Amino acid sequence: MKAFLEIATIPVKVEIDDDLILIKEIFNNFKICRKDNNSLNIKIVKNIKNSITLSLDYDNLLIGVDEKDNPRDYFNLMGVLQAIFRFVGLHSIKKGIFLIHGSASVYRGKGFCFSDDGSSIGKTLSAIELSLISNKIIGDEFCFLDVKTMEIFSYPFVPLHIRPEVEDHLDKIHKIHFKDNFIKTRAGIFLMPNMLFNIEKSHKLDYFIFVYFNKEKNVCERINPVKSQIAIKNSLMSHLLKLINPSFDRMSFVERKDSSRVIAYNKKEMNRLEKDILPQGVIDLITQNIDCYKVNLKNPCNLINLLKRIK
Repeated sequence: MKAFLEIATIPVKVEIDDDLILIKEIFNNFKICRKDNNSLNIKIVKNIKNSITLSLDYDNLLIGVDEKDNPRDYFNLMGVLQAIFRFVGLHSIKKGIFLIHGSASVYRGKGFCFSDDGSSIGKTLSAIELSLISNKIIGDEFCFLDVKTMEIFSYPFVPLHIRPEVEDHLDKIHKIHFKDNFIKTRAGIFLMPNMLFNIEKSHKLDYFIFVYFNKEKNVCERINPVKSQIAIKNSLMSHLLKLINPSFDRMSFVERKDSSRVIAYNKKEMNRLEKDILPQGVIDLITQNIDCYKVNLKNPCNLINLLKRIK
């Protein structure tokens, strides 16, 4: 497969080995664009092991995919999507479109993004909890924020990543039982979001929510502007940092493993990357337009009642 595709408004020349059936199927969902001699380049090849190679100028991405075990391996699919969204996210910044490490839902007409401030957790589970009430979801894990409009968007063909602890909660509390026909991998279950919810392609983002679990009390509090800027910076930079330094990844495509453990980011590397690629003033702009809240939960099911307090 060879095609020029538009991903988050960025033209990309994509080449994929014909043997990589599932990956080709997913890439067929992206919009085809005109040939562009200045486009970025992504090449995805069958390999003896998973690998990601980023060129020194950041314009070329080579992804090796080991599919000797299962030609329809959804773990590999997510690893490839992870790499290409991060790669494109490095360049979409120039157009004011930022890749967010977060999961987004719509509730009572408002857009919520459960995001990563460096130590918050429960992004996917929180988005699912909200969407179980509203029946609307935007996307999981890979969402883009257009700062010109403050609209958040994702792609409906990106699977929800349901780790074992989330599956257990949904099974025991919400009686959502995942049968054998759902795709289970070493990293949990991957399923298309439209199997559970209606898809909202894009929506104005009203709130960033940073979730923590606390056995003692339920709290929802607005974060002050200084702490909001730090939290938003982490949300904007964490995916890109992981592309450049994969050691910060919980789900490692290259090492073919996944973890529920939160990995702390290196502040020096984060600050250096911010200085290199973030436009001046963009954090201030987002902070002025989108409110940030920290939520402590005794139980994920307490989320809705806490969010109702936000005016």
